[in-house]
Amino acid sequence: MKLGGGLSPPFRTSPLGTRRRSRRSKRGDSRSAFVADVHQFVRRIPRGHVATYGQIAACLEHPRAARAVGWAMKHCPPGVPWHRVVNARGGISRRRNVGGMLTQRLLLEQEGIRVRGGRVSLHRHRSQDGGATLSRLQGARGAGRRGSRSRREGAVRHDTP
Repeated sequence: MKLGGGLSPPFRTSPLGTRRRSRRSKRGDSRSAFVADVHQFVRRIPRGHVATYGQIAACLEHPRAARAVGWAMKHCPPGVPWHRVVNARGGISRRRNVGGMLTQRLLLEQEGIRVRGGRVSLHRHRSQDGGATLSRLQGARGAGRRGSRSRREGAVRHDTP
């Protein structure tokens, strides 16, 4: 669809010639907020610890967004300790550039994390700071996005006298 009358990209001209906001800009805003949250979360993983893609997604209240976390990690700004994020088995995820996998291994070993067979012991090195980090992120942003898990899952509330 053509841009009409020198309008900025978030606005499109509909077939009738009226202006409407495109859906892409809303999706892009939420995606960029998610990516920023991922990067902020990764910055708070302590030295000598790792987190999995799924753990980060769950802590950011998107439990099925592990691949989106991977996409966000692919676009890390400088200063984000990207090497502290591993896959669900504790492994260094495959990349097109094999040098990146070797770099991740070396950076982890420099932090005292033993890598055996391309994997990290999650039992020893997994960061358990997920809940505290989430509350700090929500505090920085204001109120949380969703209600409590027990209310979402329909838990029965028993009041005691």
